[in-house]
Amino acid sequence: MMAESDANALRTGLNPSGNRVRWYQRKRRVPGTQMSTLQQKRLLSLQLIADDLKAHSGRRQRHNRRDIYQFGVLTGGGMKAWIDAFPTYFGEPFSGELWGFDSFEGMPEEDAALRYDRHKNDPAWLAGGLNAAEHLNLTSWPALRAKLVQNIGHLPAQTHLIRGFFNESLRGGRGFANELGMRPAFLVDIDADLYTSTREALCFLLDAGILVPGTFVYYDDIGHWEWRVMDSGDRFPLRNATSQEIMWKNITHLEERLAHDEVTRIYGL
Repeated sequence: MMAESDANALRTGLNPSGNRVRWYQRKRRVPGTQMSTLQQKRLLSLQLIADDLKAHSGRRQRHNRRDIYQFGVLTGGGMKAWIDAFPTYFGEPFSGELWGFDSFEGMPEEDAALRYDRHKNDPAWLAGGLNAAEHLNLTSWPALRAKLVQNIGHLPAQTHLIRGFFNESLRGGRGFANELGMRPAFLVDIDADLYTSTREALCFLLDAGILVPGTFVYYDDIGHWEWRVMDSGDRFPLRNATSQEIMWKNITHLEERLAHDEVTRIYGL
């Protein structure tokens, strides 16, 4: 997880050198706030997105024609953070559709070799961990869905929760997305934690034509120092690096970062 002072966002698009990804990262604080880490990270990232759009005025109103997608909803706090912060940086509430994907019954099985050591024995990261139904003490799906929609705080008719493990709920691909009327994404929030779940989410988004040039992608478990190390490649100036950055350059990447690396390589992003 990132510290409260960190924010990161990714914008995909074409630049003069070809089909590449442009990265935005910055370290900021929101002074005088009592926000949770979950809220503050997303607030800071939305600020970066708004700054980018203001710098490119032709894209300023794109959010009105695109949707927000989140993979890993839990109790709805992440989606609520985007919705609550939107008027601050865009001058109006978000008017598009929200799409939330989660099993709502906890984590799927995952090979321990694909998890960092700190997560291998963490109950939250094992099968059944981070179970929304248990967190909210609701066993009925209609009741759980109603509570989640209430927590998120967006218009109920524009809040869509897709229940199921991603290998099942996303297997319909582009046809499934078209059937439900999913539009290109303004913003994708990847909070799926695991490598397999993140890879399945990203492949679905790309195959379905949802993650497109101009889409912003937020990774909840990748911090600003990781983007800095990634951008530097073999030219990383270790003499100026923090201990955290040096550590990150020399470890084997797993979980969300491994999925990002593989999918962007496969799709040429």
